[in-house]
Amino acid sequence: MGELSRERRAGFLKQGSVTEGDYCDWCGKPRERWTNQLRYRGMGKHYCSAKCYAAGEYRTNLYFALCSISVLAAEVAFLSFHLLSDSSEFYIGVTVFVVAILLVYSSVCAYFPVIGRAERRKRELNSRNNRYWDWAEE
Repeated sequence: MGELSRERRAGFLKQGSVTEGDYCDWCGKPRERWTNQLRYRGMGKHYCSAKCYAAGEYRTNLYFALCSISVLAAEVAFLSFHLLSDSSEFYIGVTVFVVAILLVYSSVCAYFPVIGRAERRKRELNSRNNRYWDWAEE
């Protein structure tokens, strides 16, 4: 439906008719059809939306999410040790504040791998279905 396949887009790139940033590196949508004004870039690639960015940079986002969750666990362990040794109201307030900030940060970091995995799974299922129907038509 107007979108170029990866092979065809690669052929256009070899001919020099378009530049590297003119198409989304995940879905192949041309830059003119990108709906939002934000540009998502990662590892030298260009993406048209947050979903395409999440799917294209799945492993990087997963790494950041795991790092943020491990920092959250270490911070909770550190602050709970101080809560057990000195249960002043100051430490309780600091603990709640720091854990809330780290929890929000971890959930934001974990959002992209979840969306990216869903998009990758959808593409995988679509390619399986297309292979099945190509075989069935022959």
